[in-house]
Amino acid sequence: MLRYRRYRVFLLFAVIALFGLYRFTRVRDWNTASKIAAGSLQHFRIKPTTPKTSTEPGSAKDVEEEAVEKLQVPVISSGAKKVHLETSATSIRQGVVKVSSSTKRTVSTPTPTPSNAATVPEQNRGNRQTSLARPDIKPAPQDNDVAESGEGRLEVQPAPVALDIPTIRWSRQEEHFPVSSTIQLPSGTPNPIPRIQHNFKRETEAQKRDRLTRLRIIKDCAAHAWNGYKQQAWMHDEVLPVSGGRRDPFCGWAATLVDSLDTLWIMGMKDDFEEAVDAVRHIDFTTSPRKDIPLFETTIRYLGGLLAAYDVSGAKYRVLLDKAVELAEILMGAFDTPNRMPVTFYYWMPTFASQPHRASTRVVLAELGSLSVEFTRLAQLTREPKYYDAIDRITDAFQVWQNSTRIPGMWPIYVDASGCEKPAQIAHSVSNGPSQATIGHEMVGQDVIAGLPVQHNGDGKAVPADVEADTQVRPPTEASNKMSEDNEPGGMIGSDLGRSKVSYWDDSVDKGKRLAEIDAKAQLDASKHKRQLDGMIDTPAGGKNVKLLNGSLAYDARDLHSKDRLGTKSGQDVCVPQGLSSPSSFGGEQYTLGGMSDSVYEYLPKEFILLGGLESKYQSMYEKSVETIIDKLLFRPMTPENHDILMSGTWRAFSEPDKNGLYGNLSPNGEHLTCFAGGMFALGAKIFDRPGDLEIGTKLTEGCVWAYDATATGIMPETFLAVPCENSNDCMWNETRYWEFLDPYEHSRTKLHDAASVRTAPNQTSSVIETSSDKMLAAVATSSSTNANIKVGIQKRQLDYAPEEVPDKLKAQSGQPKTQGTNQAEQSEAGSPVTQVDAPSTSLAPTPRALYTPQAPLSHQEYVKARIKEERLPPGFSKITSKKYILRPEAIESVFYLYRITGDQHWRDVGWRMFKAIQDNTYAQYGNSAIDDVTKTAPELENAMESFWLAETLKYFFLLFSEESLLSLDDWVLNTEAHPLRRPK
Repeated sequence: MLRYRRYRVFLLFAVIALFGLYRFTRVRDWNTASKIAAGSLQHFRIKPTTPKTSTEPGSAKDVEEEAVEKLQVPVISSGAKKVHLETSATSIRQGVVKVSSSTKRTVSTPTPTPSNAATVPEQNRGNRQTSLARPDIKPAPQDNDVAESGEGRLEVQPAPVALDIPTIRWSRQEEHFPVSSTIQLPSGTPNPIPRIQHNFKRETEAQKRDRLTRLRIIKDCAAHAWNGYKQQAWMHDEVLPVSGGRRDPFCGWAATLVDSLDTLWIMGMKDDFEEAVDAVRHIDFTTSPRKDIPLFETTIRYLGGLLAAYDVSGAKYRVLLDKAVELAEILMGAFDTPNRMPVTFYYWMPTFASQPHRASTRVVLAELGSLSVEFTRLAQLTREPKYYDAIDRITDAFQVWQNSTRIPGMWPIYVDASGCEKPAQIAHSVSNGPSQATIGHEMVGQDVIAGLPVQHNGDGKAVPADVEADTQVRPPTEASNKMSEDNEPGGMIGSDLGRSKVSYWDDSVDKGKRLAEIDAKAQLDASKHKRQLDGMIDTPAGGKNVKLLNGSLAYDARDLHSKDRLGTKSGQDVCVPQGLSSPSSFGGEQYTLGGMSDSVYEYLPKEFILLGGLESKYQSMYEKSVETIIDKLLFRPMTPENHDILMSGTWRAFSEPDKNGLYGNLSPNGEHLTCFAGGMFALGAKIFDRPGDLEIGTKLTEGCVWAYDATATGIMPETFLAVPCENSNDCMWNETRYWEFLDPYEHSRTKLHDAASVRTAPNQTSSVIETSSDKMLAAVATSSSTNANIKVGIQKRQLDYAPEEVPDKLKAQSGQPKTQGTNQAEQSEAGSPVTQVDAPSTSLAPTPRALYTPQAPLSHQEYVKARIKEERLPPGFSKITSKKYILRPEAIESVFYLYRITGDQHWRDVGWRMFKAIQDNTYAQYGNSAIDDVTKTAPELENAMESFWLAETLKYFFLLFSEESLLSLDDWVLNTEAHPLRRPK
C-alpha cells in the first residue's frame, strides 16, 4: 500500500525534475553564443561590442564570389609590403554557402565537391551553415586558485538548420596591455650548424625496388584515408573511419584538411593538394562553433599546417600565407595580458575578447611553451616581428625559472602563468565589465586593473597611470639576447634590460617603489576581521593594513603569505608581479617528457635551428634540461632478452622530504608520447656536438621498438609500467624480482586472509576474531558501573560458528573472569571489576556450525600467473595502464630521425615492421581507426582517426622510405605536428 507520508519526499523531487525537464527542453538554442545578436546581451546587462568590419571592393572576382559577403581582415604591415586578407563571411560546408541572415539565396562556391563523394542526406551535407556555440556570459575562469577550464579536443554539435540568427564573428580589439617596444628577430648571417643527416651512399637496384614497393603501399594507405575524409567529412575536422560521418573537436575549421596539406604535396598527390588549397580559402577563422580556441592545438595543426604547405610548395600559393596571417591575428589576442603570457584557451567572441584578461594560475606546460617554432616562422615569412616578440617573452620567462624549479633544469607539467604572486582578479561578474575600483578608492567608469600602477589627480581621485604611447620598434642589441644577471629569481623579464617592456606592467611604478610608498601609520590589529568603513580594507592574518601617502589603503605585500587573500572594497586582489612559478607551493609536482610537457623540450633545439643558431639561449636551455633528464628520468627496463635499452619515466617531486629523506622518486612508466625523445636526443647530439647523446637517443628509440614488438598486435600501448633495473650497466633478467613487481602486496594479501580464515572446526577461532573479542572485553572491563550489564555483541557473520557466549579462552587472554566456576563475590573483595555477561544455559547452547569460509588466497606463483594471463601482460610489463593505440606517430618519428642521422638500414626494417602491424590492426572502411587494446589478437576499432594520422604518422613512414634528399634535415625543421618549415640560409 502506497503511503503518502512515506514517499512524499520522492514525489516532491519527481515534480521538480519534471518541471525542470519541461523548462530546459524548451530551450533548443542554449549553446548558440556564436550566433546571438549583440543586442540580446542587454538582457544580461552586457554592453554589446560591435565588431568593426568593412567591405573592400575587389578587382577581378568571379560572379559567384561577388555574391558572398566579404570581411576585411586587418592589414598587417610587412616591412615595405602590406598583406591584405579577405575571408568569406559565412561558413562553407560541402561547397554550399548560406549567405547572411537577410539574404536567403544559396550560392555555389568555387570549392569543388569530390567527384567520388558518397551520397549523404542533404541535411548532413551542404546545408550545414554556421555552427553555434553556447551563450555563456562568463569568460574563461580566471580565479586565482582555479585553472583554465579548456579542452584541446572539444566537440560541439552543429546548430539546428532552422535557426536563422546573425553570426557572431571575431573582430580586432584595442589592446589593454600593449608592448612599448617589440623584440626583433635575430638578424644577420646564420651561424654554421653541424651537418645533421648521414652522408648516404647510392642504393642498389634491389634495395631501390624494395624501397619503392614499400613506399607505394604507404602512399596507398594515405590515399585511402584521404578519400575517406573527402567522402564523409569534407571541410570538417575529422572523419569517423568505421561508420562514416564526421566530428569537429578543433573549432570546425577542417583540421584534417589543413593538417594534411603538406603530406599531399610530399607524397605527390598534387591534384588533391590543389583541391584542398582551393578549399582553404573558404575556411572562416573569424567564427567557430566553439566558444574558445585551444591555442596550442590551433597553432601546431592549423598555423603550422598552413605555413608548411606554403613552404613545401615553393611559396606558390599565396592564399596559404594569407590564411596563416588571418589566423595569427586572431590568436594574438590571447597574448594581451599584463605579463604577455597567453590565455591558452582564448574566448574569441567580442563580448569576451574586449575585456581584459590574465593568464591562468594553472596552465599545462606544453600549451604555454610550444608556440615558438610556428610564430617564429610566420615572423620570418611576413617580416613582422610582433609574432616573434610574442613567443620570445615566454622563452625568457622559462629561462629565468629553469634553475629555480624543484629539479633545476626542467619544468613541472603545470605552471602558474598569471604573473602575480597573488593574482589580481579581473572582475567577471554577470556584467562582465571592467574593474571599477583600485586600492582603497572607487574609480567609477575607469578601466583599472587592481595591482597595476595607479596615479592620483589633484582632487585626490585615483586614475589609471598614463599609458606609454611608445610603440616604436627598437633594433636588437647584443644585450637584448641575454638575460640580465641582476634579475630577481621569478621577477619580471627584461625590466632593466632596455629591451621591450609592457605598458601598464611595472613600467610606471616598480614593485620596490610601490612598497616604499607605504606608510605604516594606520596599522590595525591583525586579529580583527571586521569590515572597515571609509575605504578601509580587511586585514588577513599576518598582514599589515597600512595607509598610502595619498590617504588610500593597501597591504604591505612583504608581510603576506602568497596564498593569503588580499581583499579590497571591490573584491579585487593586489598583484605582486612575479615570473612563472609552480601553482602549488606544498603539493607534489610531476616532471616528464610525456604528455603535457613533451614539445617544450622538443622545441628548444628546433627553435635554435630555425633561428640559424643566432640565439644561444635555446642551446643553453636545452643542455640544462637534458642533463636533468638523464639524471632523473631515464632508466633501463629489465627485459627477458636483456636488451640494453632506455625509457623515460616520470619524476614525482615532493615539497618536503619523505620518510627516507628523499625529495622525489621515479615512476618507471612507459608512454607512447615520450617516444619522440630518441629523435630529440639524436638531433641535439648533432647540432650541439654531444656525441654521447646519440647513443642515448638510440637506446631510447630501441626501448619503444621493444614495447612495439612485445604485444600481441605488435603495437605499443598508450601507457604502461616497466621494471627498472637495479644496475643499468648489468641488468640480467630476474624473474623473482619481476614477480615481486607483479605481486607487490603478497605479504599483506596472504596475511589478511590468514587472519580472517576460520575453518569449520568448532573449537577454533581465527586471529582476527580474537582481536575483536579482546577489544570488546577490554571495553567491558573499563566500563562504568551504570553500564555493568553488557552483552558481548559479536555478529554471527564474523565467525565460522554461532557463539552464544564468549569463550573462556578469550576472557582469559583479556584478563577477564570466566563465566563459570568463579565466585563473583571473591572477585569483588579482591578489587576486580565485576561484569555481568548474559549467556544462555549450557543445555540450550546450539552445536557450533560453519557460516562462512573465505577462499584460500592464491599462492604467489598462482597470483602472478593468473595476473599475466588475465591482463595479457607481455614479459617485462608490470602493468598496462592504457591499452589503447590512437594512431600516434612518436615512435616512428624517432625511427625516422635515427635513420636519417645514422644511415643504419636497421631502422628501415624496424619501421616497416611497425607499419605492417599498425595497418593490419587499424584498417577501416574510411581510413584507419584507433583500437581499444593492443594486447588482443583482434582488437576492436574505436571509430576515431585524428588528423595527425595523415599529418604525422603516415608522413614519417613515407619519409623513412623516400629518397633521403626529400625534406633533408639540413634544410628543414619539422614542428611537433611534423609540419616541415624551411631553415634560413
